[in-house]
Amino acid sequence: RPRHGQRGPTTQVKGGVGIEIGDIMWTGPSDTMVRIASVDANGPAGLSFMIKEGDELCVINKSRVSGLSAREIEELLQGPPHSFCTLRIRRDGVNRDVTLERAAPKLKARARDPTCGEEAQRESQGAPGGHYIVQFCAN
Repeated sequence: RPRHGQRGPTTQVKGGVGIEIGDIMWTGPSDTMVRIASVDANGPAGLSFMIKEGDELCVINKSRVSGLSAREIEELLQGPPHSFCTLRIRRDGVNRDVTLERAAPKLKARARDPTCGEEAQRESQGAPGGHYIVQFCAN
């Protein structure tokens, strides 16, 4: 716990591209195939209209995803908001490179005033991603 006047550890907000990875299927002794399970229509991938559910994810920023765990793939997809991420997607045997700008997580703040019982909710601008619950008193 930081002392008075000192800052505690900071966490870096990570942006994403709005895709969810599906099952990782083994295709050889050390090779895997990674399918995209879903694409958020309001996220960078969905708004590009270039990535679809069922596409194979092959490369993220020049790093092959074959043999990587789901967690490792997720770490490659995430990064600072407004940074760029280049994906190589394979569909129907054709490779396509798509560069996307990572979006900031969508912020949902929910406030409850314990004195009056009113509840308010607001959302910030930005693409879907993680959300934060923030509580404050309006008095």
